[in-house]
Amino acid sequence: MSDGEETGEGGAGGFAAFQEKLMPLLKKFAPIIVVAIIAIVGYTIYSSLPQPATLSITVNGLDENKVVSGASVTLTDAEGNTYDGISEDSTVFFDGTFPSGTEFSVSVDAGSKYSSNPDPSSITLSPGENSVSLTLPYAYSLEVSPRTLTVDLGNGCTKSLSVTVNNKGRGAAETTLVAEGDVRTMVGGATTKTIAAGGSTTFDFNLTAPAVAAGTSSKPTVTKKTGSLRLKYTKTAVDVTVNAGAAPQLALSPGDITLTQDDKRWIKVENKGTVAVTDLRVEVETDPGLSAVVQNLVQAIPANGETNFAVDVSAGSPGKYFGKLRISDGGCNPQELTISLTKR
Repeated sequence: MSDGEETGEGGAGGFAAFQEKLMPLLKKFAPIIVVAIIAIVGYTIYSSLPQPATLSITVNGLDENKVVSGASVTLTDAEGNTYDGISEDSTVFFDGTFPSGTEFSVSVDAGSKYSSNPDPSSITLSPGENSVSLTLPYAYSLEVSPRTLTVDLGNGCTKSLSVTVNNKGRGAAETTLVAEGDVRTMVGGATTKTIAAGGSTTFDFNLTAPAVAAGTSSKPTVTKKTGSLRLKYTKTAVDVTVNAGAAPQLALSPGDITLTQDDKRWIKVENKGTVAVTDLRVEVETDPGLSAVVQNLVQAIPANGETNFAVDVSAGSPGKYFGKLRISDGGCNPQELTISLTKR
């Protein structure tokens, strides 16, 4: 017999011996293996099916620190089926269970004070218990103008702005401005007002850009801040963008005024920045007995533009007098010019 034949016979014999040992084990553990396979398949099928889900809802008034009691909540599924909740004190419950993954649109009746459109307006159920909080705005019908507001504002500077609100509803509306987003800490001065049905009002407010430490660059970094001014108790809002650090760059010539008699001088104001001047101001501070009257002042200077104004300086009696002119865009970051009059 050759070596190959011996090897083949040995291999066949070894496999037969392995089968003889394996078969009793398979027969012994076959029930356990079958049960395990059935369990795995059953779990896979079960986990792929929608699981039962329950739902309870609380309703809150927008900008109110309280839960709305007695609200009626209706769910509507994709097939148009509706389900009414059961209100118990401050919570609305729904009988029975729903399949998880079901999406419902939601409507709420909480009386004439509130809108019927909550936030969120739809709910998708997860397996198990679902507890959802809805927020309801007031049933106001308000329009605000403008709907968007973009402001260039130097660091640490303040601008006075306004928006107009029209009441299109049948009842009076009490509201104010609620700042949200980046501008939340930048807005101040808004008051609460009551707007009669069919009436309108203007809300004035101040917008202040954050102050930053002075740097070495003459052109500060511009940072975009975004947010909104929302009418309280509603979702109606003005979208606000503030380019903080964007400001005119004023240059004056001459730098100072020195006189020995009453005289009029012209001052050139150049705007060397990329932001237009919209509210050029000249504030005057003088010693007693000195008069400095500003003339021919215009309020707007385009980017990279210039203007001229006159200052008429006089004193009623001989003496040495000093004064200052502070030139700015809306009072922000003023440039100073010194006046000196020595009258004999």
